[in-house]
Amino acid sequence: MHEAPQQTASPRILLTEPCEEAMPDKLTPEARSAHMGRIKRANTKPELIIRKVLHGLGYRFRLQWKGAPGRPDIAFTSRRKVIFVHGCFWHQHEGCRLAHVPETRRSFWQAKFDRNRARDARDFARCREEGWEPIIIWECETKDRSALARRLQAFLGATKFRGPVILDLVSGLGRGHDRNQPNGVG
Repeated sequence: MHEAPQQTASPRILLTEPCEEAMPDKLTPEARSAHMGRIKRANTKPELIIRKVLHGLGYRFRLQWKGAPGRPDIAFTSRRKVIFVHGCFWHQHEGCRLAHVPETRRSFWQAKFDRNRARDARDFARCREEGWEPIIIWECETKDRSALARRLQAFLGATKFRGPVILDLVSGLGRGHDRNQPNGVG
C-alpha cells in the first residue's frame, strides 16, 4: 500500500481582511502591484505644475527639504513657509470628485486614508509649532494656473525680483522668453 505523505499544518497569518461584498479588482494582484509601484512620492504632475508657476513668478525654493517638519514638497527657508502638495485621492480632499474610496477592500482604503489624514494634521501642526507657515495646495487646484499663481503670491508675498513679473500661463514660459523665436529666447 502506498500512503500519501503526511501534511503538516503550518501556522498561517492572514494578511488581508476577509472578503467584502464588492466588485472584484479588474487587475491581477501582480498587475495591481506593478501599477501601485509606479505611483511616485515626489515630482508628481501637480508638483511640477506648482514649481513651474513658482519659478515663473520669480520664487526660488528647496524640494523635499528635510529641515522642515513633515518634509514638505516645497520649502522657502528664508521665509519659513512650506507648501504641501496633496493628491485629492490619496489625501481625500473633502468635496472633490477625485476623492473617492475604491469599491474593493473599502476598510483597507479607509484605514489608509485615515492614516494619511492623521499624518497630514500632525505635520501641519508641527510646522506651526516650530514657526513655519504651511499651506496645502490640492491637485485639483492646479488646473486653473491663474488662480494658482494668485494664491501662491498671496501666500508668499513679494519676490526679491524688481519689476513686473510676466508669466505666460498658456505656454508655461516666464520672463525673458519669446514664443516667436525658434529657440524661445528673445
